[in-house]
Amino acid sequence: MMKLTNHAPNCATLTRKAQLAADRLRRIIANAAFQIGEGRSAVHLSVSVGVAVSDAGTTPDLPLTQLWSCADQALYRAK
Repeated sequence: MMKLTNHAPNCATLTRKAQLAADRLRRIIANAAFQIGEGRSAVHLSVSVGVAVSDAGTTPDLPLTQLWSCADQALYRAK
């Protein structure tokens, strides 16, 4: 979770931070072995993440549905 203040960085900086956080999460999950029941082999998972950032100062009227669509498009590019 990122805390935004009145002195928040620009969208490019926020986007890069979000991408780094998403990649960190992806690597953590990829490197983990998940035990799904006793006596069964562990499974490995992969995760794809889409990132979209809105700057309320420059795009205050951006509908949440449009931001969600941007994140969804980013998710498909990540796959």
